[in-house]
Amino acid sequence: MIFLVDFIFLAVLFTLVTGLTQLLEDKATDVMQGKTPNEIQEILLKATAEQSLAYVTELQYFVIFAVVGIFLLLLFSFLTFGLTQALIWHHLLEKKFEFKKHWRWDALHVVLFIPALFYVLCYVIVAFIAALLINGFWQVFSTFYFQYTSFADGLQSFVSGMIQFCFIVFGGILLFLIYYTFTKEYKVWKSIGDTFSLIKSKWKRLVVVFLFSVLTSSVLALIMLPLRRMLENFSVIAMALDLAVIVLFLAWLRIYLVSSLEEN
Repeated sequence: MIFLVDFIFLAVLFTLVTGLTQLLEDKATDVMQGKTPNEIQEILLKATAEQSLAYVTELQYFVIFAVVGIFLLLLFSFLTFGLTQALIWHHLLEKKFEFKKHWRWDALHVVLFIPALFYVLCYVIVAFIAALLINGFWQVFSTFYFQYTSFADGLQSFVSGMIQFCFIVFGGILLFLIYYTFTKEYKVWKSIGDTFSLIKSKWKRLVVVFLFSVLTSSVLALIMLPLRRMLENFSVIAMALDLAVIVLFLAWLRIYLVSSLEEN
């Protein structure tokens, strides 16, 4: 069920995003008529007042359509994401799901928005410091760097990628911990406080979960490399495979995390 709920949600969301993008591109093509903004401006300067008004009105309708379409897509994504997480975590913890209370998941996600921005800022700071340290290291050993430039650049990319990768995995585990505590009592602020208490009391198990998750996802990434190359001419199949692997990993991570927390 966990895999199925996530996969359906992401598949529907991908379809809607792709459809809206294509629709906006088609409408933009109709409005612009294959002309650049400068060419449109020159035409409007030479056109009569009625022609200019008609074009500006058409452009306004397009902008309104685009804004409303994007807003509805974001709203749909936000609401359905909360619902899917409620279904998944009630199933995981074997708790009865009450649809009338699922809106509290939306409240939780609103509250988590600012901490999420802070977490992204932490990543940016750590990545920036790491880049400075690596650049400083290569300045000290500049002779080695210029002799083995490809290796040095590859190592720098690897370190940057691992930092990003570890932040993503750790962020996912932290979010799942909040979901875990929230599902038990349905109290937004208390769940956040309980999450930090849980980290303090179960930190040894959580370190193992984090390290094993990083190892597992790294192995999956290595397995996927040759498969992506084989399917490089079949983009739709490749995207579907990537989506399935990501969803499968997230389902496994949830189950593994819950089993580790509730293990005696």
